[in-house]
Amino acid sequence: MKTGARTWELAGAAVLAAAVLAPASDTDLWWHLSAGLGILDAGAVPRVESASWSLAGVPWTDFEWGSQAVFATAHLAAGLWGVWLVKALLLAAAGAAVMSAARSLALAAPARALALALFGLGVLPRADARTELFSIALFAALLAGLERLRADDWPVRRIGWAVLGVAAVFALWANLHAGFPVGLALLGAYILPQARRERRWLAVLLAAAAATFLNPYGPGLWAVLWSHARESSALRGLILEWGPLGLAKASHLGAWSVVAAAAGATLLCAARGRLPALPELFALALAASTARHARLCGYAAAAAPLLAAAAARAVHGLWEHSLPRRAAAASCAAALLLALSAAQPWRLLQGPYDPALVPYEAASWLAQRPDLKALRLYNPWSWGGYLSRRLGVRVYQDGRYLFHGLLAEQKAAAGSPETWQAFIEKSGAEVVLLENLPRMLPTTFTDKAGLESRVERPYYQAYMPRERWALVWFDDAALVFVRRDRLPQGLAEYRWLRPRDGAALELARAAGLVDEAALAAEARRREAEKAALRPEL
Repeated sequence: MKTGARTWELAGAAVLAAAVLAPASDTDLWWHLSAGLGILDAGAVPRVESASWSLAGVPWTDFEWGSQAVFATAHLAAGLWGVWLVKALLLAAAGAAVMSAARSLALAAPARALALALFGLGVLPRADARTELFSIALFAALLAGLERLRADDWPVRRIGWAVLGVAAVFALWANLHAGFPVGLALLGAYILPQARRERRWLAVLLAAAAATFLNPYGPGLWAVLWSHARESSALRGLILEWGPLGLAKASHLGAWSVVAAAAGATLLCAARGRLPALPELFALALAASTARHARLCGYAAAAAPLLAAAAARAVHGLWEHSLPRRAAAASCAAALLLALSAAQPWRLLQGPYDPALVPYEAASWLAQRPDLKALRLYNPWSWGGYLSRRLGVRVYQDGRYLFHGLLAEQKAAAGSPETWQAFIEKSGAEVVLLENLPRMLPTTFTDKAGLESRVERPYYQAYMPRERWALVWFDDAALVFVRRDRLPQGLAEYRWLRPRDGAALELARAAGLVDEAALAAEARRREAEKAALRPEL
């Protein structure tokens, strides 16, 4: 390879490297690890739910069991660094497949660099230790293989090998992650046009579809996917990654770059009156769908070579001019800056997992309280996997599809203090973990003389009333409440020292309503508990 071409490809690879080197932070990783370790211990896939007390015994189709077993094996071998390494290898493998596809498409060096840079940017929202990375890597590999067939003009003598190859790929895929329907759609975009010339190519598509039934759950796997499709509209309002791309997160700006590239390629094709081939049309449609459904961004990013190919075929000789080449170089530089800002790979120096999204301090405090671990624990949806793994207890819910119904009920209940209290009472929870959100509600403070003052107080004052719930721990991320009739003997609560409630405390002090000695004792206890805490993942 010429030095200039290698330099271009390295420019694109630098963007992907930012995503590869970022530490893991996905909260779902923890329940995936628990499931994977359970699979390794039992030598069988799970059939019923056993990690929660709210849905214990409910049938569970674990459509990610293979990838969970891989993550669990890596964790047993090298801890969280092993998990991070799997994540890095999957992203690197996907990037290599993207570059292979770009070469098969005979893209010029600047276009190859842009395609790889687009992949590095577009995959950012999904570039974590996620089981989905197996699907993204397999999607990119499938694209590369199909492009090699197209470059060879679909030789009929290779149909048999293609049938065996895709059957093996999709059988593996169906046991690793549920993203294989996107792969089937990609395969159809390539195979269907060829089937018009040679009908035997349809056997490739049929073999791939049939191979997806080779999983421990058989057709039950497709039944779960169908239920997901039916629920997708409702889930957009409950789970961020099921909704549209946003503008507030730098990683989403990276995914928007793929949408923008697809829009640009579409305009070029329309201006030149050139209709892209079906695979390119599929890539354009996939990128457009990403704007509405963020979970598709990894696949749309992997199809970046097809976007570049659509533009290049619309404008012949584009890369022979200096201006487009300079624009490509500037785009790669801008992409690298955005990728570094979003991924922040330097955080890897502090460890393979960033604990910012999990309540690791509250969990460490609870780990020292076996009397609380025996009680029924309510937890936010995204924290369940971590708390179950860290504490070894059954939780209320975690990130699995099983709990979508509970998540909808929880969101509806959060609309008012009254509905929330009824929801918690109905759930039967005895220990409640809540997020320490900066959400304030207007209240009225009345002093000894009966004078009223308006004051903003934290939301939990109304949602978790003192007469029913005792606040026993708080930190920057979490609040821990215990039902008063289940409060263990000797466990003190925080009656005066309460987070984000300083304004009300000062009013009470001015009115002479505060037990200053009790407040000082709580402050000392707080310092002692913090000093004794040994937060760990």
